[in-house]
Amino acid sequence: MAGKSQYQADIKRIAHILNVDEDELFYLNDLTVQNRKILYRQVEASVSGEQSPLWPALAKSVRFFPNRLCAKITQEAFGPYIAAQMTSHLDTKTAIGIGKHFSTQFLAEVFLHVDAAKAGALLAKWPLGHLNKAVLFLLAEQQFEQLGDLVEHLPKDRVLALVKEIDSPRAVMQIASAVQHKSRLAEALIHFKDDALVGLMEATDDLELWKPALLMCSHLNARQQGRIRSLALKREWDDERVLTRTAEQLGLSRQLASLFGQAAPETPLTSLSRFLPLRGLRKTV
Repeated sequence: MAGKSQYQADIKRIAHILNVDEDELFYLNDLTVQNRKILYRQVEASVSGEQSPLWPALAKSVRFFPNRLCAKITQEAFGPYIAAQMTSHLDTKTAIGIGKHFSTQFLAEVFLHVDAAKAGALLAKWPLGHLNKAVLFLLAEQQFEQLGDLVEHLPKDRVLALVKEIDSPRAVMQIASAVQHKSRLAEALIHFKDDALVGLMEATDDLELWKPALLMCSHLNARQQGRIRSLALKREWDDERVLTRTAEQLGLSRQLASLFGQAAPETPLTSLSRFLPLRGLRKTV
């Protein structure tokens, strides 16, 4: 599933850059997912290198037109790749003013080319309703890697809002698998109700995504891990031995002690706390 979605993303992005229909790139079908990813990066680097002087000029020119007209011209004449390149040369207010007139599909396709790390400030201020729709469009196309990249660079309140819009636990876990820093999603998942967390556990089991699940749990405190354990035990957690071994392989046995019903190992800092005064510092340890 992940391989297929990544294939679709890379083919779509190459087609955008070359301004051709995806069907015209059928001859790339025999390439592996990794080679298609490499090809996309090479094509993007080549085109961007040749045309990079154009992006600031195009961005400067749009300031002379109404936002709605700029959006129309961008969609019909420039396409999503050029729109993404122009965005990095626009101030946040102008970029949002133009982008809010994009169709949901076009905005989603722009996000396929946006460097989320550089666009973090823009994503943080983008109208949430419009952003939600674009995310759901990417979700329908199974663009989990790009969604993971977006989640990586959104404020945690926005991550929670977006995740709550997704009614598929399987999709949430596939996005979680693509997110590099699992704490980004862990902070959102602790706000889920019990039924939603159980749904995520079942999806994790079905998709065999225990590694990203355990990585997320490692960012939860003892109480939060205990809650997940109690929910897991209600559904007969038969895989605990496998999960314990996986945690060991990830080097997370200490961090996940509460998840497995064990007392958290005493750290040097914790052992020193018994010698601290009852007030003041001891409360902060």
